[in-house]
Amino acid sequence: SATIVNGEPVLTYSVACGEAMINSVPLDAQDPSLKNWTKPAYNPAIPRPSATKANGFRDPTEGWKGKDGKWRMVAGCDEGACMFKSENFKDWTYTGTLWPTNVGFQECPDFYNLPGTEKFVYKGSSKGHEYWVLGEYTEVSGDAPDKFQNISADVQQEVTNNVYHMYDMGSYYASKTFYDMPNKRRVLFGWINYHCPGADWTGIQSFPRVVLPDPKNDKGLISYPIPEISKLYSTAKPAFEKDKVQLKPQGKVDVPKLGSQLDIKMTLTLDQSRKNGDGSEVEVHVLVDPDSNSYQTITLSVSDEGSCVNDGCFDMYDSDYELEVRILVDRSIAEVFVQGGRASYSMPYCTNAPKNLDGNVMGVAVVNKGSTIVDVHDFVIFQVETANVRP
Repeated sequence: SATIVNGEPVLTYSVACGEAMINSVPLDAQDPSLKNWTKPAYNPAIPRPSATKANGFRDPTEGWKGKDGKWRMVAGCDEGACMFKSENFKDWTYTGTLWPTNVGFQECPDFYNLPGTEKFVYKGSSKGHEYWVLGEYTEVSGDAPDKFQNISADVQQEVTNNVYHMYDMGSYYASKTFYDMPNKRRVLFGWINYHCPGADWTGIQSFPRVVLPDPKNDKGLISYPIPEISKLYSTAKPAFEKDKVQLKPQGKVDVPKLGSQLDIKMTLTLDQSRKNGDGSEVEVHVLVDPDSNSYQTITLSVSDEGSCVNDGCFDMYDSDYELEVRILVDRSIAEVFVQGGRASYSMPYCTNAPKNLDGNVMGVAVVNKGSTIVDVHDFVIFQVETANVRP
């Protein structure tokens, strides 16, 4: 993790199979690329506390300074989220457990203030998912751990039927946030873990998201793509735009020749299906290859029994008679967001026709798999360029 200490960045990371935390500083803090780093002689900054197990101590968070002037940092421990304090960011004292997870070791912890609120978020990575807790944070003076009291469900605790507090219900892991100071927001990245045959890499980084309080639930979070993604649009005008498309049962709309990097937005009307109790199911096909007729399927279902993206379910409120959907497609993945980020689902996909990932070959389709009419409106698709950002 990176922390600005006395105006300069310090990287803190775990080494030696969970035996220590190391600080690294730039050789030249004035170098805008910050390519060269060194480890000061005082390292290790945080040796593994004797109270923790050797196989469960790693992944420090960024540091933050308390009102008493002491630095704080949290790391993953078998006991939960271990807390450390320091006067100078070099010499650290283990103070105990900030948050006992009660579910075993959770790696890649994160702890931060939710911008615009007095609430704090604790996140731990476990069992292939990113579980979060919203709570109240209180500083404690001296060498005792600070206090964190959850106000939402506990880590990995089911909230309602198959609904958990997770950043993402799909393939999304080892996430990290940072505070974007100019925009006063918390930005989230995650690791979408998968491997396609013949590829020399495993997994990619997700699109950046902003973490916000849920406007309809004071104990909830939403995460949604940052607005700057629109700067990557090929043109200001969408490649496809339709105010309204009515889909009868088993009806389908095809949008061919769009490409493999897309930003798809649509709203599905669900009034009839929810009132009648029959439920509604819509499939969105992305990366549709015209040669092999292969594609990635995203299933959106809503009924009185539950609302889901694929096998991941989320809360729908009484006022939700429309399903707001956004899908970011990036060649071999799709990141799905519903209800403005109340739930998300990242999906890897290994196409049968990798040669068709280049150019405007692949398409999109929307299919009504339910028994009632579904209206698709505000349906727009933008083509997205590669960022190609270099330091």
